[in-house]
Amino acid sequence: MCFFFVFAGGHAVLTLPANSPTLLAEYAYVLREGGLVYTISDVKNLHEWMVKHLSEHPLFTRVPDADLVSLSSSC
Repeated sequence: MCFFFVFAGGHAVLTLPANSPTLLAEYAYVLREGGLVYTISDVKNLHEWMVKHLSEHPLFTRVPDADLVSLSSSC
């Protein structure tokens, strides 16, 4: 199972409830163990926010970039 968080556009996206750190536990609950979360944005601040909060959350582990090519075929 994979989640794709796609946010394009302005910096106001950072204020959306979907970007709340408290919702990460709920995302982890519905994502099966070993599932992937992909984040896509053209806003650098938003990308950095998502990487920071997902990396700091105990239920998520960042996949090294080198491993992503082999994992992308599982979605």
